[in-house]
Amino acid sequence: MGRRGRKKAIVAVAHRIVIALYNMLTKREPYRDLGANYLNNSSRDHLLQRLSRQASQLGYQVEFIPIAIA
Repeated sequence: MGRRGRKKAIVAVAHRIVIALYNMLTKREPYRDLGANYLNNSSRDHLLQRLSRQASQLGYQVEFIPIAIA
């Protein structure tokens, strides 16, 4: 799926902020940072497909092999 444009991206980010604020206020909880990689981890398969497609467009063939994290 292609990019959707700057205005839609701004609205999407604003929506995430509003949802976070709503949950903080209704549950009376402080903000909890989910981490810099939260979105990447939640959509790992999509990310791998995108990276594979980009590498293919550059003329490379890639194989993703998970590594064991100690």
